Amino acid sequence: MVQIGVRWGGTASGPSDYVLFMKGKPLGALGAKKLEVGSEGVLVQAQRYSRDIVDGAGNWNGYRILFLYSSNGLQHWFADVRREDYMSRQPMDGLHAPEALADMFCTDPTVAVGWFKDHPVEETTRLRVYGLQQAIDEGYLVDFD
Repeated sequence: MVQIGVRWGGTASGPSDYVLFMKGKPLGALGAKKLEVGSEGVLVQAQRYSRDIVDGAGNWNGYRILFLYSSNGLQHWFADVRREDYMSRQPMDGLHAPEALADMFCTDPTVAVGWFKDHPVEETTRLRVYGLQQAIDEGYLVDFD
């Protein structure tokens, strides 16, 4: 079982709402909002936490915490900042489970993106075409060219 610690974290610009730790490493920064506030536009708060944390887990384009979250308790938004052109999205099942967070941290997404570049969807027989357009329309699949 993977355990994630959650606590307020200190940053150079002040305290964060929440930081998700795994084995002492800060992996996620969460900007918490009131229920009345939509959370889709407030990842900037988690971005600030990630840039300003004193002892981060690494450095990804100036971010020291890899995964950014924003939530008002009902809506959750997420971004993985390893790519300079990262996009935020809503996780399908809310916030990630600790095991998923640990797996994402240990996985290099460029390998998966490379596989899809080398294997066009039209040539991949294991993908179900009927869900493909919906996945593209909803932002789950992105053309990285």
